[in-house]
Amino acid sequence: MRQWVIILSLAYLIGLPPYSKAQAQQCEPIITTVAGTGQMGFSGDGGPAISAMLWHPYGVTINNNNQGNIYIADTENNRVRKVDLNGIITTVAGNGQQGFAGDGGFAIYAKLNEPREIVTDSQGNFYIADWFNKRVRKIDPNGIITTIAGNGYSGFSGDNGLAINAKISPYGIALDGQGNIYIADSFFNNRIRKITTSGIITTVAGNGQVGFFGDRGPAVNAMLGYPRGVVVDNQGNIYISDTDNNRIRMVSAVDDQIRGYFQGNIYTLAGNGQAGFSGDGGVATNAQLDSPEGLAVDNQGNIYIADLGNRRVRKVDKRGIIQTVVGDGTVSTIGSAIGVAVDSAGGIYIADYSLDRIRKATVCSSHLACQNNQCVQIEGAGTDQCSNNTDCQPPPTHAECSKLACVQMPGAGPNMCSTNLHCRQCLDSDGGNKPAIGGMVITTRNRRFQKFQDQCIEINTAQVNLKYLTEYYCDNGKLKSQVHSCQKCSKTALSLGGSCTQ
Repeated sequence: MRQWVIILSLAYLIGLPPYSKAQAQQCEPIITTVAGTGQMGFSGDGGPAISAMLWHPYGVTINNNNQGNIYIADTENNRVRKVDLNGIITTVAGNGQQGFAGDGGFAIYAKLNEPREIVTDSQGNFYIADWFNKRVRKIDPNGIITTIAGNGYSGFSGDNGLAINAKISPYGIALDGQGNIYIADSFFNNRIRKITTSGIITTVAGNGQVGFFGDRGPAVNAMLGYPRGVVVDNQGNIYISDTDNNRIRMVSAVDDQIRGYFQGNIYTLAGNGQAGFSGDGGVATNAQLDSPEGLAVDNQGNIYIADLGNRRVRKVDKRGIIQTVVGDGTVSTIGSAIGVAVDSAGGIYIADYSLDRIRKATVCSSHLACQNNQCVQIEGAGTDQCSNNTDCQPPPTHAECSKLACVQMPGAGPNMCSTNLHCRQCLDSDGGNKPAIGGMVITTRNRRFQKFQDQCIEINTAQVNLKYLTEYYCDNGKLKSQVHSCQKCSKTALSLGGSCTQ
């Protein structure tokens, strides 16, 4: 017996050919410049950021909690600059002169000395790793700059005391959810240090010696190799760009018996220690990295790596699988990925040091499918997406995988039709109401609204102009389809067994 479902082709809505389905494959990212002309120098304040000149930007961050402004460590210009939501760039710290001055006054009149990275908090403060000044500096919402860590001298000192009296060499900087600051205290010190909200500094990783040692033991006893990046996830886990060891290492915030992690111990998250490029699609600890620098973490706990020597941004997901998400290893896409940030929508921002730009890459998220290298929203599809191995991740509730396409069979009873010649249990009690990738699933059991490309169609009430109407059905466990070419499909065609009217 045939079990019917009608799918409105999106040929009219998004220009697909009759049999095309938007594949849930890895989209080629859409890369745009959000700041910088590609010519080194300083210009453009008060105007469009894409018309401004930057000079070797090292760091970039997004204030996801406060208006979504982009902050740039414009390193060789000795400034921190902001790009607002209208794309206008301004200087928010630094007068362009290299040196140290200005504490207690307005940040735009202060001197910085090759700031490396910045980070923002939810109160509108931002913090600068003022590298050659050997200080961490804070700019409050009123624009006043102060030093909160570092006494300006090279070397190591000060643990368990006030951070402003300590000797530090801050290269990378991060915040946790409680407002504590973490610095990649690099080169001289080879440590990750924490500054509490009360201003006390301690070491949380690294014993000060250069090298690789200590995995699966206490992080404070481990050896690091000139760490240059640090980030903290929502659980409090600390991730470290162990740059000269070509690894990303993690300090666990909690005991995790399933993974074999213990609180305060250090583990390798990515990289086998050999400089090079390999391993995409596999376990991250088996992959090769090449001088990783900046790090970022998204809301799902995925880690993004500025893989500097490989001219790529790579992602390690929660399963520990590594993939390149931006870059192909050539200067045509990325010059030098030295800093990385992720916004709340999944956009990836890259401080492209050698090309003097801040770039943004838009890639498909778990709720998007890829069609002709563009991201197509699958409205209401949840996380039921197909992967390249024709398996749904997570296990299907409403969708089936069919040669890189998810096909839903609403009203088909307990069995789902699959092109791999077997049926699966449908877990949706009302027969399902989610759209298929590449088309709109129609069921006449209930009124359905589905949305594609900002166009809404109400089933059995609307007339819609389409080029194709595709009927999908199960026939002895096999998925079959029939395509009708037409100019207009009336509401009568949206019932089971309906046909397309000319």
